[in-house]
Order: sequence, then structure tokens, then C-alpha cells
Amino acid sequence: MATNRTDDAASEVMGHILMVAVVVILGAVIASFAFGMAAGVTRTVAIAISAQQQGDDIVLTYMGGRDNPSLHRLEVTGAEADGTAIDDSFANTPPAVGETLTIPDAGNAGGDHVVVVAQLVDGSRQVILDVVV
Repeated sequence: MATNRTDDAASEVMGHILMVAVVVILGAVIASFAFGMAAGVTRTVAIAISAQQQGDDIVLTYMGGRDNPSLHRLEVTGAEADGTAIDDSFANTPPAVGETLTIPDAGNAGGDHVVVVAQLVDGSRQVILDVVV
């Protein structure tokens, strides 16, 4: 009595395909670390700040965040709608959670560009807000 065993080959082929796929993925992950591709990635700073137009003023409110202990100072730059430069910073270094900075007579709503850069204690800098108010 002869038995038909044609289904056995499909199982072996699938096993080999899966094994090759695992080896390729593992090789790609190891190569990314070995060639330094993962070393250049910087961590995003978790600090929150909001900007609102109130009349002719722009009011920035510092809301804190996970990286609050590593914050050294916040620098505020940008341009008002008429092209006047904005260059300011919070009074306290680092600012207290809930502290506000008012940029007086900033101009028209929807036309003032504000950029806030966080300077950390390790010397690194990162943009945490880039908005048109």
C-alpha cells in the first residue's frame, strides 16, 4: 500500500523561508548598530509651552514636562507680522511651571512667528515650539 506524502515538502519550504527572514532581519538590526546608524539619533525633549494672542500681546506659558529638571533656559525668537524681530527669554532660569512671558504689542493675530528653543544643562538645544500666532 503506497501513501502519498506530497504535503511534507510544503512544511519544510515554509520553515526555510521563515528562517531566512529571521536571519535577514537580525542582520539588519545588528548592522545598524555596528555601522553607527543608531548612534546619531537624538532624544526628543519632553517640555511643553503654549503661545496665545491676547489683544496686541503674545503670551507664552511654560507647562513643564518630563525633562523639566534638565532644562537650563528657554529662548524666544521670531518675527512679528510687520517684520520686527522677537528676541526674549523667561525671567527665571529655568522657568517655573506655569510661568508666563508676555511679548507686548506683538501685532496682528495670525501673523506673528514665535520660536522657542530649550537649552538644556548638557549644552544641547532643541526647538520645542515653532508656531504662527
